[in-house]
Amino acid sequence: ASHLIHGLNNPLAGIREHLRSNGEDLEQDDWADAQKATSRMQAMINEVVDVLKNEYFDEMETLSGEGIAQYLRNKFELKAQEKELDFGVRSEARILLSARDANIAKLILSNLLDNAIEAVSERGEVETRIVSLNEEVVFTIIDTGPGFSEIAKSNLFSPIQSSKTAGAGIGLAISQQLARHLGATLELTRSSSSGSEIQLTLSSAQEVANQS
Repeated sequence: ASHLIHGLNNPLAGIREHLRSNGEDLEQDDWADAQKATSRMQAMINEVVDVLKNEYFDEMETLSGEGIAQYLRNKFELKAQEKELDFGVRSEARILLSARDANIAKLILSNLLDNAIEAVSERGEVETRIVSLNEEVVFTIIDTGPGFSEIAKSNLFSPIQSSKTAGAGIGLAISQQLARHLGATLELTRSSSSGSEIQLTLSSAQEVANQS
């Protein structure tokens, strides 16, 4: 846990630099972006700390893929409706994770969905798929946004990049730290002008026993 918290400090460095300037060298929109990103990242850090406090107990509990899917629906359906997006979260049956892994995965997926919903134009599409594949659980976020620029793709999980001064790059960097804490992989699998696809892959999957 201490290694993770230490790692989370690096992605926040860019925001701190912007805030030290009091906005003197930034456009008004960029300054507003920096303030918004600060609030968002602080909330994310607080959630991370809460999850880490319960890691030991969460190892003894489980959460299903459908449970994660319902959490994401509850959290993002209203935001998606406000932009008139085609939004959906689908999970295969029989997926089961430790509550510890599931809760950290929910933090990562929440950040990815925040980014996707912001990036997609009104009446666009954002979809999350949760599937079991070769004893792994694969979470995929698919959107019809504008995709990442070549510069952004080359520094995707570094906090120095973003289409805005303090935008998605910070959250992606933190998400990568969380994925590493899980022993998971987080990668951009597709990006073009017609949309993007990001996958989080966990190797600690368990299958629910057959139910009659």
